[in-house]
Amino acid sequence: MLNNTILNILIASSIYLLCIGNISAVQEPIKVESIDAESVSTDEFGDLKLSGNVYIKTNYLEFWSQKATYNSQNQSFILEGEVKALSKNLSIDASKLMANLSNQTFFLSKTSYTLLEKTFGEADEFSVLSSGNVELLNTSFNNCSKDDPVWEVSAKKITLLSDEQNVIIRDIKLKIGKVPVFYFPYLRAAAGKERLSGFLTPSIRQGKDGLDISLPYYFNIAANQDITLAPRYVEERGSGLSLSYRYLSDTNEGEISLSGLSKDRKYKKETGNESSRWRGSWTQSSNINNQIFSEIKYEDASDEFYFRDVNDDLIGSSRKDYLRRSVNVWWKSPKVKLGLSLKESQSLNPFSLEDYKSVPVISLSSFTKRKDFLFLFSSNYGIFEQQGVNNLSQRPKSIKRSFYQPELRYKKKFNSSDFTFSLGSEETVYRVDDKKIERSAPWVEIEYKVYLEKNNNEFYSLLTPIIKYINVKDNSHAPSPQIDTRQRSQSFQNLYKRNWFSGGDMTSDRNRLILGIEHFTSSKRSIYNNYFSLGRAFLQEQGHPLSTSIDMNKSALVGEFKSFLNDKTWLTGMVEWSSTNNQLDSGFINIAHESETGLSLNIKSSYRRNTSSSYLVPWADRFEPINNIEFSSQWPIFENLTIFTKIKKDLEKSSSSDILYGFQYSNCCLKAGLMKRKWKEQDFFSWQANYSDPFSALSGGYDPIKERDNIYVFLEFKQMGRLGKEISEVISSTLLE
Repeated sequence: MLNNTILNILIASSIYLLCIGNISAVQEPIKVESIDAESVSTDEFGDLKLSGNVYIKTNYLEFWSQKATYNSQNQSFILEGEVKALSKNLSIDASKLMANLSNQTFFLSKTSYTLLEKTFGEADEFSVLSSGNVELLNTSFNNCSKDDPVWEVSAKKITLLSDEQNVIIRDIKLKIGKVPVFYFPYLRAAAGKERLSGFLTPSIRQGKDGLDISLPYYFNIAANQDITLAPRYVEERGSGLSLSYRYLSDTNEGEISLSGLSKDRKYKKETGNESSRWRGSWTQSSNINNQIFSEIKYEDASDEFYFRDVNDDLIGSSRKDYLRRSVNVWWKSPKVKLGLSLKESQSLNPFSLEDYKSVPVISLSSFTKRKDFLFLFSSNYGIFEQQGVNNLSQRPKSIKRSFYQPELRYKKKFNSSDFTFSLGSEETVYRVDDKKIERSAPWVEIEYKVYLEKNNNEFYSLLTPIIKYINVKDNSHAPSPQIDTRQRSQSFQNLYKRNWFSGGDMTSDRNRLILGIEHFTSSKRSIYNNYFSLGRAFLQEQGHPLSTSIDMNKSALVGEFKSFLNDKTWLTGMVEWSSTNNQLDSGFINIAHESETGLSLNIKSSYRRNTSSSYLVPWADRFEPINNIEFSSQWPIFENLTIFTKIKKDLEKSSSSDILYGFQYSNCCLKAGLMKRKWKEQDFFSWQANYSDPFSALSGGYDPIKERDNIYVFLEFKQMGRLGKEISEVISSTLLE
């Protein structure tokens, strides 16, 4: 039986939900409860003749008219003259209404309706047949205005098929004002949650490459399989096609996507390459008896610039840095997990280094608990091969790595404190060509937390002093190969980690005592809450730190804060204060305000005095500090008009890296605006004219940053309704969403 979810079916929804969603989708048939009129009489057939402010009340709808005829035997009535029907969310006006409640059929002529006080429509004829089918002739609807809509969707005939749960629409038109802008002679779509093959809503947009049009078609192959095929035309690039195939079974769920352009004119002009461009992806997850699991993620593309050029971003500011490819299979029981993984990533930026790929990695982890004691064991074995070639370091092409770590942990909870003691060892063996490198790093950790609570009628506060001692001994006699190790950003949480590096190739081998506090306060009468933390590590012996924020004795002082002043204003931030020269090493602050009127203000600032891994970066300015500030705002100056701006400035270079400003007009059903944007981005091509490879270009002082300057016009029709199971927006921009 049709229900009010059919509102998603564009025109049919607007009308079906108006009446049938309130009539035929109910469990109990409609019954007359009372009748009233200024004049009541009976004709020769026994029918009631009513006139003057006729009022008929049923268990779901109320009716008014000037005249009515009512047959109590078959529960039918005819209403004429200023007919009005009303339910909780729906108001209908018609010149005539005929209804037979015994077989639940209705007929209305010259009908207009209002749904939820925001959807308005009309129909010359509206019929509900005994089969449950619904037919509408010369119908239209909009979400703007009853009298003077900005846009309107109309159709010559709509047939809602109750048994097949789909809708047939003939001669569908979209009008802006009185001007038709879209026409389609025949459309068949699913109603509610049912699926049916057919065209989906076309996508029309104006972006950085001119007009972009696509017309998707949905194939309902089976209950557990479907395909969406969409031809596409991009004005400055050319024509192409996209395809999405989805499947579902008891054990598998996945999607395969392909898209591309046959010939990209703009790309040929930049590179001289006129071959087809494409991208593809495959994702699948599997679950067999909740014990064996697998996950596949695969991405590929014809060239590293495809995602920069061919995407759905209006202004071309989105980025995709890597193509990820991985296969993971694992078996797990309540206490044991065994896994196999293959991982590879392809950088889409010619100025970045390629990571090692794993072929494969086998992992095993387990744990067992006895009262307050917990024993954990983790291990893995992997073969790693270098991807690509670069001249920055002489890294081995292939490495085999074996790793295992046993750990014993004891944790005791007291009324207002926790005590944790743990010990273990990281054991790693590398095989590089014929060379064997061993690394052993036994460790001990002791941590004690105290919880000091304060609770009154106004506030709740919690002060948590934390003291932790870490003893690590790195017994390596030779440098370890660097496969997947990165230095962690210094935060309060990372300060307490045993290893200040991710991955398994490097250990923070400095014994240290870490002191810190966390404080949280919240109001019981408002949304106000405040958090701050402060900590520092005191180091006992010199190791091999990479961070310039660590000296012989202590780490940087790390502080973090988060504060919600009210439900409209909040701020967050972090600082690292150097213990070497008593100055700021790094930090950021973000202040934001959003009001119910639509006012939005945001200020961000970030600073880093030194790049910790500058020896791996070939950029000519790699030793310069990073010092940026960004301001963005949306300001409604009138009821329907908003101005917006964004300014991002590099304070070290005293230059702006991104400036945009503009305005947006919005009413009940339309958004339109104009935006000016001037910004800097990387140019991936120009270096090829004078250098053999991108790293030589950067080392030689080449600056890949180029300026861009554009004006954008964007347009969006709001609350247009939808066709089918999935849709593209008709004319859209997500710039301000």
